[in-house]
Formats: sequence, C-alpha cells, structure tokens
Amino acid sequence: MMFFKRVFFGGKLEKEVLDLIENHLEILINACETFKLAFEMDDTSLIRGICKLEDDGDRIRREIAIRIYEGAFLPYLRPNIYRFSEVVDEAIDKLEDTVYDYLNLKSRKILDTVKGYILKIAELNLEASKHLFKAYKTLLEGKDLGEITTKIRFYEREIDSIKNMVKAEMRNVEVDIWEAITFVSLLEHIVSVSDLIEDAGDIIQIINVSLR
Repeated sequence: MMFFKRVFFGGKLEKEVLDLIENHLEILINACETFKLAFEMDDTSLIRGICKLEDDGDRIRREIAIRIYEGAFLPYLRPNIYRFSEVVDEAIDKLEDTVYDYLNLKSRKILDTVKGYILKIAELNLEASKHLFKAYKTLLEGKDLGEITTKIRFYEREIDSIKNMVKAEMRNVEVDIWEAITFVSLLEHIVSVSDLIEDAGDIIQIINVSLR
C-alpha cells in the first residue's frame, strides 16, 4: 500500500491530475443526468446545456494532458491515465452528438414509439457513469474493483439488448428516410456512451493491476 500511495499520489502535479479526473467524471455524470431529465420532459433548453458540459470536459482533458506532459506520474502510468481522460471525454462527446441528433429530428414519430426504451438507455448510462466514478474512488483507495466493473459491463450488455429491441420496433414505423437516418444516428450515439464507459472501466482495471 505504501508503494501504491507513493507511485500514484506522488506530489503536487499528481494530486492536480487526480482532482481533475474526479471533476471530469462528475461532468460525465451531470451530462448523463441532464440528458435523462431533458429527454423525459422534452426540454430542449435543458438538453442544450450538455454542450456547455462538453466544453468543460474538453478543457479538463487538455489540463490533464498538460500536467502529464509536465511530468505527473511515472512514465509507465502516463499513457493509461491520459487514455482514461480521453475515453471519458469521448463519452461526453457522444452525449453531445446525441443532443444534436435529437434537435435535428423534424418528426418525433419514431422517438414517440420507442421513447420508453431510449429513456431506459439514458437511465442505464447514468448508473454506469456513477459506477465508473465509484470505480475511480475505489482505485484511489487501493481496493478491489471486480464487483464494480462487473456491474458496468452488465449495464453495457443491458443497453445492447435494448438497442436490438428499438431496432425491431423501428421496422413498424413509416417515416421519411432522413428521419430514420437521424434517429439511427441518435441511437448509435447514446448506446456508444455505455461502450466508452465500459472501456474506461477496463482502463481503471489496467491501472490498478499496474500499481501492484
């Protein structure tokens, strides 16, 4: 444990990066929660707030990169720590992409048909993001991550299953081809959030093993 603390927590730069990562994960949770609430209430003004969160997330990713470049952490840890911040940022980006797809839908015919499914995906993304935050805090405590990362993978599988149900429902709805394309883009983007969260959880596991 002393080796773990010395290598991972290090000095001032390391502490700054760890705090930035925590802020980054909080932004991801906030973005997932904002999308869920905005979609549930069909509140376009609220959903646009995710674009501001994406800007904040991108800024934090750059700050993490700068501190790693300045020498935070031992060299063998740096690639995975930076990659983790990239993946978290990509998840936030995908939520922003989902927002643009949502706003670009001229007709809500498909969306109204499968709204319950999309809302469930949004709820599972939120739970996955919270478990990713929990996994990060558990990593800092030097404890076992197995149960938490298993739960994240469970959420990802559930979302994949729902995605297939949505595609089946879509076949029964007659809409303009461009509306269908926009909706499929929305579906792919919101589903990819859980894929990226799972990837981030895997990176935490790798970092955890590399510290032993």
